[in-house]
Amino acid sequence: MKITLVICTHNRAARLRHTLQHLAAGDIAAEGGELVLVDSASSDGTSDVIADFVRHAPFPVRHCRVDLPGVARARNEGIRHAQGELIAFSDDDCFLDPDYFGALKSSFDPGAAQYGGGEIYLSERSGQGGGSMRIPNRMTIPPKTLLVAGAVQGGNLFVLRSVFETVGLFNEDLGIGTPFPCEDIEFAARCSLAGFAGVLLPNVRVCHDHARPDGSEEARATLRGYDRGRGAYYAGLIGNGVNGAWKLWSRSTRRTAPLPRAALERLANEMEAGAQYLRLMASRDQGPNPNATRGASGPAGD
Repeated sequence: MKITLVICTHNRAARLRHTLQHLAAGDIAAEGGELVLVDSASSDGTSDVIADFVRHAPFPVRHCRVDLPGVARARNEGIRHAQGELIAFSDDDCFLDPDYFGALKSSFDPGAAQYGGGEIYLSERSGQGGGSMRIPNRMTIPPKTLLVAGAVQGGNLFVLRSVFETVGLFNEDLGIGTPFPCEDIEFAARCSLAGFAGVLLPNVRVCHDHARPDGSEEARATLRGYDRGRGAYYAGLIGNGVNGAWKLWSRSTRRTAPLPRAALERLANEMEAGAQYLRLMASRDQGPNPNATRGASGPAGD
């Protein structure tokens, strides 16, 4: 099974260079893997970093560019250029463990699961404000499971190519570059509700080097973005008539009444974004999503 890794980047030339330097060339080459780099409308030196890496890489690398920003749009372009049967996604501020390709190839069974995610741990210089995912044990996600926001994350996501033929590509109304950063969980939810099984693999790991200190304005803005993404995700499920989405959303507060101020602000951000996304859906006359299957089972992940 050939693996394609897709990394998308936007105006992070120095960060991208650091990420590419951490790729374990021996692991990728030994497993017959390939890399697709997508320049998402960058205006800095990103193209030079990519060109230099392509010249010296000891494994297959393809690169492309999209002229409009947005991580979902960039990932979709990466999928079009990928040749692997299994397509993995990571970010330009994530370092893959040295055995990533080997661990994924040996651990992912396409007969048992068709999409999934791996562990994301934080670098020493990164604060604790989100962007991580701990997986204590291997976990399967049965088909038709209604996924909790954050159950699968785009920094370490993998999908069989054949799944895209059924559920479509990433929703370009969502993700970084839009007001609603939740394209990863929205796509995973479509996979699940369409009848595909998922898996969470603790030994397929990446290090998230976001370098946002706790309490910094960047960290606070990122957390507000996560709030907005959750709201858009749950509202999108509701807008598509998915049973249980209201209950799942209410459970995400994890608080007893009355809610403290921080939880109220978080919920306000979620509901504001949810309303905005529903208006966007209505303006595009999308109607019910045919991939959003009713009668989903209970939530998975957190």
